[in-house]
Amino acid sequence: MGSLATPLYEPLSAGRDDGWAVALLLGGAHLGIGAAAGRPWVLVLPLGLGIASFVLAGGERLAWLILFFELPALLAFTALGWLLGRKHGRRATLVAALAFVVATGPAAWAASESGRRDPHVSAREQRELPTMAYSLVQDLCADGDSRADRTYADVANRRARRQFDAIARGLRVHPDALVTVRFVPADAPGTVDRDMTIRDLAETHVEGAELDGPPQDTACYRDGRGQLERLLDDAG
Repeated sequence: MGSLATPLYEPLSAGRDDGWAVALLLGGAHLGIGAAAGRPWVLVLPLGLGIASFVLAGGERLAWLILFFELPALLAFTALGWLLGRKHGRRATLVAALAFVVATGPAAWAASESGRRDPHVSAREQRELPTMAYSLVQDLCADGDSRADRTYADVANRRARRQFDAIARGLRVHPDALVTVRFVPADAPGTVDRDMTIRDLAETHVEGAELDGPPQDTACYRDGRGQLERLLDDAG
């Protein structure tokens, strides 16, 4: 459970759903704790963990799912472990040990994935790459009617051309190197930073140019999307 407070699971967050691994780890750990303690007071532990998670998540919006879904599930696993501990008496230690072994599986998998990660790009390359997710082709094709819009579009166009060169170099030299990418979540204020490979970064920009309708169906968007797809194909 302590491993959840580390960056151990970051390699699983790009392009994979690691929710099942975290659920298995938490379920196994709470089952084991309940069996090992064998006392009703053990139910205080998931209650405290759920409330702490709710507070750390900001106590609003999606954080309420912790209280509605995660907390009842953790209480159920802990209670099941407690009942198994009471039922099996001396063999409760074996039940707890087996539950803890199951819980270590996702942590071992995450550690293996972390060990295979490529190093992070240099600070200079980080600045040169298009690290705002989904925005590269939008900047490349930016246009405007007013003087202010045209001024912004000129700056965005030049920046996008430099970033295209940077992502082409990155895909050619080390496509699996890590870069910190900024996302703007639709369901929360502010931004979220996430480490992902240069290859995954390029794929986000392809997705940003794939929406149907204007302006994504213009020649500029099609050309930008096609250029990124060719770079990804060349990178393997």
